[in-house]
Amino acid sequence: PGCTLPDAHEIVERLRATTPDNVTISAGLAERRSGDTFEELLARADEALYAAKANGRNQLLVGSSQAAPLSIAAPAAS
Repeated sequence: PGCTLPDAHEIVERLRATTPDNVTISAGLAERRSGDTFEELLARADEALYAAKANGRNQLLVGSSQAAPLSIAAPAAS
């Protein structure tokens, strides 16, 4: 809470970089918009997480207002 989407992206990427080589992390982020309910915010983040997993795992996606989330990070190199 209280950080920007780029800040959250950086935090998740730092976490992904510190995981052991045989562990992958998929993540979904969403930025709170004016008027969002908690459920709407969580639904966008959850949608992005499941899209990251369906898209090959080990990546970070950002939930958007459209059906498909927008990727802001390529999968980490192994």
